[in-house]
Amino acid sequence: MTDQSKQLHREGSHLAAADRRTLDAIFHHPAAHNLSWMDALDLLTHLGSAEEKGDGKYSLTINGKHIVFHKPHNKQLDAHEISELRRCLVSAGISPQNPYGTPPAAVSNSVDVVALVDHHSAKLYRVNLTSDQPAETVKPYDPYHFLHHLHHGDQLRERGQRAPEDLTFYDRIAEALRDADRIVLLYHGAGMSNASQFLTERLKKVHPGVYARIVRQVDVNTSAMTEAEIIAYARQVLTPGAPA
Repeated sequence: MTDQSKQLHREGSHLAAADRRTLDAIFHHPAAHNLSWMDALDLLTHLGSAEEKGDGKYSLTINGKHIVFHKPHNKQLDAHEISELRRCLVSAGISPQNPYGTPPAAVSNSVDVVALVDHHSAKLYRVNLTSDQPAETVKPYDPYHFLHHLHHGDQLRERGQRAPEDLTFYDRIAEALRDADRIVLLYHGAGMSNASQFLTERLKKVHPGVYARIVRQVDVNTSAMTEAEIIAYARQVLTPGAPA
């Protein structure tokens, strides 16, 4: 089916029943446990195009949006893979209420997050570019409670040296960021004192999809900033046309 005929087909009909069930399952909470990758692939093909690459990835094109999706390891999608697929569809304007969607005209629907990470804890905040956020409404961003009671698993020092990094600490931060479209990472310090370096290296190696969505890393004195100032700074950085 050509792009033109596919568009005519969209305008004159609704999703097939099987595709509708698949779309609903992708957006269902909690995540479905029996969603077939082949059913998801059929849906993606009907909504746009899905081309398998030689490196275990699929190149998706939906509503002019080009997205890379890692091929699942099993016949059925796990919760993380469903979350990634849902994020891809949302970025193309797709939802159960708007199954064919429209290309997003602005970044207002994106999930923008500012992250502050040190060797002891992590704080994430959702950044709203479409309205002012009074300080009293600022709440930590953790939609799946991956950061609940999060702290570094090993804060001991041995003979004045830092103990080995607890990598699960950074994996949980990655999980909390998995639905973010754009991430601003604020840190303070350098070398071994810079926890953001450990985080970005871990993301690059184990969570490349999350790593790819870091749009800015900035060294600022976060200890001297209020939460409202942190949010305001991130909004300034994320606003189109902001200086690099």
